[in-house]
Amino acid sequence: MAINKATDNRILSVTKAAEILGICPATLKNWIKLGKINAHKKGRSFILDEGDVLTHLRGLESSGTLRKRRNKSLSDSNFIPKSYIDSSSPNYKTILDIVHSAEGSRAQTRDILMFYACALLSAEGISAESVKRLTEAFSFSKSLQSDPVFSYSLVPVSQEDTLGMLYLSLRGLRDKKATGSYYTPFFAADKLCETAFPADLEADDVTICDPACGTGNFLIRLPMGISPANIYGVDIDSLAVAIARINLAIRHHLDDAGSIDILFRNIICKDYLSLSSNRRFNYIIGNPPWGVNFSSEESKRLKKAYSSASGVGKPESFSLFIEKALSMSDSVTFLVPETILESGAHTRIRELILEKGSVSSLVYLGEIFDKVQCPCIILGTSASDSEGAVSVSFYKRNKKALIMQKSFTTQKNRLTPLSFQLIADDLQSSIIKKMESCPHFTLKGNAEFALGIVSGSNTSLLRSSKAPGLEGIVKGTDIGKYVLKQPSCFVQFREDAFQQVAPEKYYRNRDKLFYRFIAREPVIAHDSSGYLSLNSANIIIPKKEGYSSYYIMAVLNSSCISFFYRHTCRNMKVLRNRLEQLPIPICTPSVMEEISEMAKAVAEGTISPDEADLKIAALFGLTAEEITAISQDS
Repeated sequence: MAINKATDNRILSVTKAAEILGICPATLKNWIKLGKINAHKKGRSFILDEGDVLTHLRGLESSGTLRKRRNKSLSDSNFIPKSYIDSSSPNYKTILDIVHSAEGSRAQTRDILMFYACALLSAEGISAESVKRLTEAFSFSKSLQSDPVFSYSLVPVSQEDTLGMLYLSLRGLRDKKATGSYYTPFFAADKLCETAFPADLEADDVTICDPACGTGNFLIRLPMGISPANIYGVDIDSLAVAIARINLAIRHHLDDAGSIDILFRNIICKDYLSLSSNRRFNYIIGNPPWGVNFSSEESKRLKKAYSSASGVGKPESFSLFIEKALSMSDSVTFLVPETILESGAHTRIRELILEKGSVSSLVYLGEIFDKVQCPCIILGTSASDSEGAVSVSFYKRNKKALIMQKSFTTQKNRLTPLSFQLIADDLQSSIIKKMESCPHFTLKGNAEFALGIVSGSNTSLLRSSKAPGLEGIVKGTDIGKYVLKQPSCFVQFREDAFQQVAPEKYYRNRDKLFYRFIAREPVIAHDSSGYLSLNSANIIIPKKEGYSSYYIMAVLNSSCISFFYRHTCRNMKVLRNRLEQLPIPICTPSVMEEISEMAKAVAEGTISPDEADLKIAALFGLTAEEITAISQDS
């Protein structure tokens, strides 16, 4: 980042200052508390002088610290979307070779696309006149003809977005992130089309639109029989739109002037969110952009135009696309981040979906994008049926395929604006409701929480053996259910040496619980030694009168709570707000003491955790059948 000399002493918010420094606001607040950067208290937050921030930035850049922490969005390296087409395709390795060759070529992206678009169209027998019109968005310099990047051969493959793969591979990762645009793996595109359309679709008069069509990856996968005249696409990328037209021309072998006219009329380069049209479609499908970085002016305009953008700090692009699509079709099927199902930031779009109709299908896909850690779903909505059932299925990616893990149907009345999560089937949901209805308390307001230490440099600060002045520090992998291993890492505790640290009293507490941060369910161990911990091992200090920390540990480690957690939360990070919502049964002092002693015995290895589990299941009032269902689900 270039540093401009400040011409005046501008005052910056924590958010703006963090953006300049390339760190998150939480990290900056911690730096302020540790005195690493000057700031002034304003209400419940801080303000900073721009000069101080820029001075700090220079120091970070000269030390190399900032470069190590820079967000990946600043990367300019080419990114190959390896799952965009099938790796068994005859074009797969060829595209990799072309991109590798392009690194040392004088040819521009438009030159390369022009050459291979012409080759593919000609191979399909498309006339020279049609080829010329379809490739007018590109360019080609005859002086480059001998360049090695043009020495390869691509072959037409049915329903494969070959040119799209090439184009995406030639683009920088920075550009894709800035526009919120990510490729959709071929197997996910296939699954979306399978989800969006009924098996008995009468294709004759069906109209379909992809409002963020990109290079046409979804449009070339539509069911056969749909007329090209009824296929529509919109995108802001002119090169992507040109490729989408080429893909459709190849798929439907369009070679007359009238058909090419239809392609240019139906597949357009526009901003869908600004598009003024009363046109309705039978189906709207696709993968709308996620996390577009709208400017301040764009945000103001969108907040006025879209209900889902009002009342939120920054409009979310996929919510805006859903809102507009709902106004243009009774059937919308989009691939979107899983966070839409429950995040408070997306409450309004969930309300709009329920106002227009309801969810008809929900397909959990998990993390399907290469190098992008963001679980996603296929969300199908329908205006025709706000009652009845919703189809739910869960898939796991296995290299180049999606493998179904489970599926069920459940009633749509389980959907509320607060949450669209449908992780549990009807039996599992009934068990969860039963656990929630038993007399219980939660940790919210009944415990103190603290995060483990973020050292900023484990390599330089942590040691693998004990030495004078060093003490043990617990990692997440040191925590098992009930069992805390002896620390295998050692550190000197100096608050000013760490990037983020909680008040020391939390670490020194000798009646606290550690919980593993990365886990699919609570994994809790008791600490009576006052160990430090890294941020992979966070802290709970129970404060509920009449209930010991050992009792709390037993409940949180129980198979009942593990079941409850897995069927109400899919996050692989165990977060404080989730722990604070878990039901902890109210019981008599004698039962509490009995379970506490059991927890100690489990930790010592003298009894099985199953004994404590049965006691806790009884507190929840679970039947033998329900306990069996829980045990079979683990």
